[in-house]
Amino acid sequence: MTAVVYFAIALFAPSIALAAPISVGGFTFADGETAFADDVSVVSDAGLRFDCTAGGTAATSSAQALSGSDITQCVNVVGGGSGILEVLFSDNSILNGAGTDLVIFEVSGPQATGTADAQERFAVSVFDGASFSPFVSVDPVATGFHTPDPTLDIFAVQIDLSAFGVASGAAVDRVRLHLFDNGLGSKGADIVALGALNSAPAVPEPSVAVLLLVGVAARRLTRRCS
Repeated sequence: MTAVVYFAIALFAPSIALAAPISVGGFTFADGETAFADDVSVVSDAGLRFDCTAGGTAATSSAQALSGSDITQCVNVVGGGSGILEVLFSDNSILNGAGTDLVIFEVSGPQATGTADAQERFAVSVFDGASFSPFVSVDPVATGFHTPDPTLDIFAVQIDLSAFGVASGAAVDRVRLHLFDNGLGSKGADIVALGALNSAPAVPEPSVAVLLLVGVAARRLTRRCS
């Protein structure tokens, strides 16, 4: 049966490639582009917009704005708007490890490093595998790093999954963002990217075709050995 085991491993195991680390706003993501969010769905939309930029080309959807490590496209709300986005990690998951597990990047006008920007406030909810946690409001903090737009700096919110009730060593694959105009300015937060500092691999579901191939190989080997 050894040959069957090796055959199954070869079919199930994802291809292994060494990712080049990516640094954003002073944070280094060892898993490179894989560490960043892959897709977004709109839970509620009462003012979401995607035409905000940080020195890049405006996005046309929340998925385009928040997928990957690109910090030049953002999503926000204006004029008292409010919207909820569900951000998905499909080729990896966020691991509750030591320290900061997830970093949410936002852009705003230049401020001193370490300064929290209450004008850019938004809220975060984490899916623990069964349900979403209550939303927690957060204020992005200036990183001291700049975007390609000279009028905007990179801000960050550091998320420890333990604060959202996720068990140590557990992994999650989605979070929700509640964007709203908090009344301190003309618009809410300009979210640009989400990256997992503590990243775990996604576990792919084996396809029916793969299971059939493994079964066929097992039967053939059994016949040869009998």
